[in-house]
Formats: sequence, structure tokens, C-alpha cells
Amino acid sequence: MTDYQIFKECFPEFIIDEQNFNRLVYGDDVQIFREDGGFAAVHGNNIGLLCVAPQYQRRGIGSSLLKQCERCISQHADKVVLSGNMLPGIAESSAEFFKKRGYTLNGCFNEMSLELANFTAPQYEAPAGAEFCFYKGNIEDMRRSVADVDDEWVQYFNEDGLFYVCMMGNEIASFCIVGEDECCLLSDGRRIGSVGCVGTVPKFRRNGLGLQMVALASQHLKDIGCERVFIHYTHLDKWYGKLGAQTFLRFITAEKAV
Repeated sequence: MTDYQIFKECFPEFIIDEQNFNRLVYGDDVQIFREDGGFAAVHGNNIGLLCVAPQYQRRGIGSSLLKQCERCISQHADKVVLSGNMLPGIAESSAEFFKKRGYTLNGCFNEMSLELANFTAPQYEAPAGAEFCFYKGNIEDMRRSVADVDDEWVQYFNEDGLFYVCMMGNEIASFCIVGEDECCLLSDGRRIGSVGCVGTVPKFRRNGLGLQMVALASQHLKDIGCERVFIHYTHLDKWYGKLGAQTFLRFITAEKAV
């Protein structure tokens, strides 16, 4: 079995095709460990993927692969993190396997999809002076606004990024990163868009600006030919659900000292 075939046996609900699977899993500095019916991918101190086909499970293959990954990581790091380019954590169904092997389970998050075939951006009543548009201003102003929401997001806001915003006069009130052609778990040869790092500056909150901004960004993605919007690593499933987005994977972040 190929790695892709094993992955599809483990996650038949994911529609990603083999070409995009290869783009996400394999890359510079990725080490692959394989046994009959299973494989694992390591990058840095991350185990990005560990899969054992159902018919090969309960034979110790998963435990063996995990130990190989941990030995590899322990040579240059003191902590193993379960995340990577493919899966951002472990599927809920695998949580007990890793917990029994010493992993600390942290937050639970969602991967979500908004289908665009029948989507039309809802009309919301925005405050007077609100303007929704792609950002064309100074990147440092953007980064300062992002820092007001989440310091860890600032690293993702750079000159070559595409950002949809709500402006209130000369101030950035709300913002998000827009991807117009995403490679992700939903990539099956059709064009996929994305929205991420969605935030509203504290003094502009509770006006519905963020949801309207995401709705209009999603409408843009539909207009340029995207068939769905990928929403990555979020706990705001009910909030995105107001636009019709649905969760296709719930995952848990986890780590272990080695």
C-alpha cells in the first residue's frame, strides 16, 4: 500500500487527492517511517501524521512507528508535538491511543468547510462609516492592529499577504487573511479558498463586523471561482456556522517530553 492509500483507509471522509496529499506530507527535512500497513511523518519536533490502515491495527504497528518518531525527535529536541502540514493535531478518535503513551492532551479545535455553490453573503447592518475591502495600506499599521488581537498572529501578516478588512475611517477595525488557491485537506483538484486569523480590534467588537467581513471575503472567493472555503484551526464553530460552515474534523493538540 502507498502512503496515500493508507491515509485514505484511515480517513475516507477526506477528499484530498493524491497530488495534494504529496504536496502537504512530503517536503524538505521531512522524515518518513514505514512499516507494513502504516507510516509516520516527522518534521522538526512535530509528528505530522501517523497512520495505520484499519486491517493492520492492533498489531503494535502504531506503537512501533510512534517510538521511531520519538527516538528521532529526541536527538535534537526535548518535546514531541503532534501537529504538521497535514493534520494540525490528532483526530478525537485517536486521543486515547496517545494519552496511554504519555501525551498531554490540550485544546480541541475544528477544521471547517463553507460550501460556496449556493452561498450568497448575508446582508448585515454595519455601523455608519464601515468600509469592507482588501487592505492596501501600510503593513506595519496592519501588524499593530493584529497585535491588539493576538501577538502570535503577527508573524503571518507580511507584505506579500492578501488581507480583507473592515475599515472605520483610517482605522483597521477587523481583518482576516485570505487565500485564493489553498492546498489543504479539502483539495481534490477544484479551487479552494480560505480565510484565517480572523480578528476584530477590541474597541470595535460587538458590532458584527467580523462576521460580515468573513461573509464578504467568502463571496469574493466564490466570485473568482472557488468552490469552497477552508477554515483552519478554529474553536469558533458556532460562529462560522452562522454562515453555513460545517466541521469536517475535530482534532486535539497534544505533546510529550522526551
